[in-house]
Amino acid sequence: MAKAIFHKPVGYTPAKGPVGWYADPSSEPQSFPEEFIAYAVQAGAATRVDAKGELLPEAGVAPAKK
Repeated sequence: MAKAIFHKPVGYTPAKGPVGWYADPSSEPQSFPEEFIAYAVQAGAATRVDAKGELLPEAGVAPAKK
């Protein structure tokens, strides 16, 4: 699961399925599927963080896989 800090409310339902996600703003990192985090970052509603909850060097860039 990917993590992000949400700055404003955002919801997303993918075209391929009936299940969607919604996040309220919070200063705490929240975990969601990558597809939702990517949408929220692109929409300007969230900032991606790493697994420890720390901001990434470049906003919107997924952490490197180990």
